[in-house]
Amino acid sequence: MLKKTVSLDTRLPWMFPLGRSLQACNPRWWRRRRIVEVSIALLSLMQDLQSHRGLSCAVLAGQSTFDEELSAVGSKLQRSLHVFGEQYGERQTVFCSEAWDHLLAHWESLRCNWPSLDFHTNLSVHSELVLGVVGILRDIGQDNVRPLQPACVRVLGEWPSMAEHLGLLRAIGVHRLGHPDEPMELRLAALYRVHLHEARSTLACVADEFDAPALFEAGKRVVELAADLRAGLPEGVDAPGYYAEMTNVIDAWYALMRQRLSAFADGDFS
Repeated sequence: MLKKTVSLDTRLPWMFPLGRSLQACNPRWWRRRRIVEVSIALLSLMQDLQSHRGLSCAVLAGQSTFDEELSAVGSKLQRSLHVFGEQYGERQTVFCSEAWDHLLAHWESLRCNWPSLDFHTNLSVHSELVLGVVGILRDIGQDNVRPLQPACVRVLGEWPSMAEHLGLLRAIGVHRLGHPDEPMELRLAALYRVHLHEARSTLACVADEFDAPALFEAGKRVVELAADLRAGLPEGVDAPGYYAEMTNVIDAWYALMRQRLSAFADGDFS
């Protein structure tokens, strides 16, 4: 007798919601979802810290067009930082750690004192905060290798760094455009050169496996725009326009990270 062959999709459509229900009973599944939820929230925090850095650096350079946006980002950060421990403390011990307390204390000091800082100090202190979040994300990935897939661990460990390279190129580039008649200072030029190199290297490393071609091309475009600022001021480029273009790419990079993490959280266990 011939056996009738049918695809699983056609024969058993009712099994997919059942499979998802059974999956939800798996402690590892819930743990993975909680890890991803916390990681996505931390990415938003990192993104806002970068925005505050870029905007405050621009305001310190006398570019008052960014005042209102800076105030909104600062208020959002203040709210977010103080609910993190309450909302996620029981799920991730990192919010009860010395590293987190250090980050909170640094933010409080920066929030009150940034208007009195010079550009370099403001840039440095903000960057320390951002890198603190990058380190926390990396630790979350390394501490949860078992419930997370290797690709998810790579997103947490490597992709935020690319967002930070672009964030610093944005902050320094806006400062450069705010001082068109002054050459870039040596220490600032050196920092700019490092992050320009790292951004290019990261894009080259992901070129073969990156499945978001529009974002890849936009990333290359803004990195080359940032490179042009080293040599001079490109015609037709001003600080608000540069900030907006860099921000669009940075936001898209964060959106892709959130998308990838959410896909891992909802995926099946192998």
